[in-house]
Amino acid sequence: MPRLGRLALLALPLLLAVALRLLGALLRPVWVDEAATAIFSSGNSSWSTAINQLLPLEGFVRALRLTGPDQLGAALTHLHSQDNHPPLHFALAFATAQLLQHPGEVIRPLTARLPAVLLGSLAVPLIDRAVLCASGQHRAARLAGLAMALSPLMVAMGLEARHYALATTLVCAALWALAAAWQLQQQDRPLPLGLAAGWVVANALGMLCHHLFVLSIAAQVITLLLLSSWPARRMQWGWRWSWPSLLSLLLAGLWLLHNGSGAAAQQTAWLDLDPSQPLQWLAMPLQMLITALTAALAPGTTLMANWQWPFVVLAGAATLLGLISLVRVLGRADRAPALLQVFCLSSMALLLLASAVSGKDFSRALRYGFVYGPAVLALLGSAAATAESHGRRQSVRVLLVCSLVCSLGVSAGVALPASYNPALMLAKINRESRAPVVVAFNDRPVPNGQPLIGYEGLSIAWHLQTARHPNLQRQGREPLLMLLINDGDNRPLGLQQLERWPGPFDLWIINAHGIRRDLSIDRGDCRHLGYASAGGHLHHHYRCS
Repeated sequence: MPRLGRLALLALPLLLAVALRLLGALLRPVWVDEAATAIFSSGNSSWSTAINQLLPLEGFVRALRLTGPDQLGAALTHLHSQDNHPPLHFALAFATAQLLQHPGEVIRPLTARLPAVLLGSLAVPLIDRAVLCASGQHRAARLAGLAMALSPLMVAMGLEARHYALATTLVCAALWALAAAWQLQQQDRPLPLGLAAGWVVANALGMLCHHLFVLSIAAQVITLLLLSSWPARRMQWGWRWSWPSLLSLLLAGLWLLHNGSGAAAQQTAWLDLDPSQPLQWLAMPLQMLITALTAALAPGTTLMANWQWPFVVLAGAATLLGLISLVRVLGRADRAPALLQVFCLSSMALLLLASAVSGKDFSRALRYGFVYGPAVLALLGSAAATAESHGRRQSVRVLLVCSLVCSLGVSAGVALPASYNPALMLAKINRESRAPVVVAFNDRPVPNGQPLIGYEGLSIAWHLQTARHPNLQRQGREPLLMLLINDGDNRPLGLQQLERWPGPFDLWIINAHGIRRDLSIDRGDCRHLGYASAGGHLHHHYRCS
């Protein structure tokens, strides 16, 4: 095939990947974790919003206003002291925001999401090259790249202002280097210094992106060890080809010893395993299997507006039809390249091992699928190529079309939704409020006593600032926002400011876990209207006259 044709075959899936992720970045509302990214990407601190004070919207979102380009060092210092993530994605997002917006502006959701959209899409050509090195089959490589472009899981990670898309791309880059090294070892050819350096750099950048990338590095070492010692191969451990992975593992270990704990490790408390529930160990492999399945298919489960009904129906139908096609494809597929199989199984086993050692259920977080998701898609591409050669071309095409439909559902927000949806919470406030609105966010103090701004509250304020609600504005009822700090005994502080606030007003207390309905405020004209959840946000609603 001419060189131009080969480039076109690489470019088309890449452009499709960018289009799907960009569409989702434009359509889906921001959520809690993205607000955390935006604070540091703007160059600000989680302590930059006043607490226990009534603030207008402009005052509340000051933590999202861009600082100057000379504040990158300060931003990374804030990240290290207030969060538990490595700095690479945040630094790139900071640079992107400086290029696209001016200091003093509130960072736009698309600006915050653009690094994930573009860098996540680069996984498409990288997985193509990795599968080509591992299998030697151009058709398998093209199908793996197309599967990466259309993957609902990868689209979901690639449209968010988070670091998982970049981590996925770096896993693909490291897998390409691993496959190239193994190919050279089989041919008894020396490992070029450029390939070795690129391999180490990819792994180092991965560790600067997410701590769990160490599992991918360990899987590389295990893969080379098992393949070299396979009885049928009668090969010896190839130090000349494996030293970059061993060096990477050493560097990753040193990095974790120095930075692994994080000042905000309590952010992962929701992953803690309960020793009294032994069945959760049985659920973990099942959860990982479901995550692997979402790499190809994802049904529609969330409806935010009437226009999304077609996406829900289509995503559901595509998932059922895609499952049938997937079974047909796998049923006629030949054995996949051993390197891809071992790397995939090693990555999944290491994630389970990390859960057992740390006491945290990493399988529960869909986005941690970046550790093994690329290997799953590489295996899918290889399986699809061999199934085509056995007369299953139609099933492969149906499966790819179903993946595309499911990814459109992800971009529309009906499939693989985020845990929190501020758009639904604000829609309820907009619909049910009958007077000026006060929105209060309950949060807990951090161990050192200095309160961090609640990311849940900030995500709602960010969405309100960037996606105005006409009914609130038309009646002069744009909310006043107030950050409440929980004193540790489910008694929010700061509500006393409302004791003399002139009525009438609607009071919404959000993040209301464990808060009693009778705590309200010391005034007798506030009536409790309900305790419910909207978009994942638990809340109390009061009306004060």
